[in-house]
Amino acid sequence: MPRTLHFLAIILLAFALAACGSNGSRTGEPSADEVKQEAEEAADAARAYAARKQREYEERVRAELDSLDHRIQGLRERARRAGSETRRKLRPELEELEAKRRRAEEELRRLRESSGQAWSDLRNGMDAALEELNRAYRRAHDRFEEQTQ
Repeated sequence: MPRTLHFLAIILLAFALAACGSNGSRTGEPSADEVKQEAEEAADAARAYAARKQREYEERVRAELDSLDHRIQGLRERARRAGSETRRKLRPELEELEAKRRRAEEELRRLRESSGQAWSDLRNGMDAALEELNRAYRRAHDRFEEQTQ
């Protein structure tokens, strides 16, 4: 009798171990469905990360454009108060500044409408447009300072 109980215990233990293995235990290689699920989750996480980084970048660009708009408006006001001769001399810089500001706004619009690799490419264009706009502002500001001294 003890041998029979021992034999039954071994058989029950074997069934229990087999049942554990078929319930998704990670003792062996993952199934194709598990790999597919993990890949989908990783892709979703990557898309969410990229979307968050894009949103953060676009918010930073918008804040920089708003700041430049404020500084440009201040420069216009100072030029207006300085007199007609100063305004005449500064007009080309202000016109260039406004053209570059429009270009930067257009780049931002295109950037918001894009995705994937196109977004990365357009980001480089956005960075260049912002740098040009900042340079144009500095030139106009420096020119104004020269004219009013």
